Amino acid sequence: MKRAEQYHVMIVSSTGDKPVFNIGPGLLKLIIFIFILVIIALAVLAYLVSDAYRVEHELRKRIEAQISEIRALNLEIARKDEKIISLKKHVAPAIGGQKIKIKEITKAPKIYPPVVDLKDINLVDDKIDLKVVNIKVLKVASGYLFAVFHKGNLYASYPPVDMDGSIPSIPDKGIAFTIRNYKQMEIHIPPKMSRWDRVTFYVFDFSGKLRLVKPMPREKFSSR
Repeated sequence: MKRAEQYHVMIVSSTGDKPVFNIGPGLLKLIIFIFILVIIALAVLAYLVSDAYRVEHELRKRIEAQISEIRALNLEIARKDEKIISLKKHVAPAIGGQKIKIKEITKAPKIYPPVVDLKDINLVDDKIDLKVVNIKVLKVASGYLFAVFHKGNLYASYPPVDMDGSIPSIPDKGIAFTIRNYKQMEIHIPPKMSRWDRVTFYVFDFSGKLRLVKPMPREKFSSR
């Protein structure tokens, strides 16, 4: 049986008199193995950094979209405030000297950077199927989800909760979730809102901060 050849790496002095360092085959294999591991680790690190930049870019785009929606919402509220002020100036006292009371419109709450997004939103009979997707990099996302259905000036939420205007006022009454990747969820349409024309999704974190406002008209839904 032929014996396998053994290789040595020998480092000698400049005079060539005697070896300064002698690397045997076992140590040589170990060095090559460590070198390959380092290359693989660097490749994985480069991929993770690249993916983190991609996720950060997508998150920036979502935040910018949220800011645009909030600006539009604030503009609409400002217009309604102007109408209310005008009505207050021109409304006459009712019979008996009592004035008509007009409820003030609540200012839009502060919205913090989102931790989740809502995707694959479908209308299925009397409910909405959707996917709550984690957009935080390598972290768990948690919070509460509400859906507020509108028909003209009427609105109702799921789950039912006290409202401040048309915004849920008790965050921890929503549908709770804690996810690493995503979670499929169902939103049931309140019976009295069967003819709703739009819905707004609200996501609060566990500390009560509003993290997402996502309005959608009914015609944009995919039916199944």
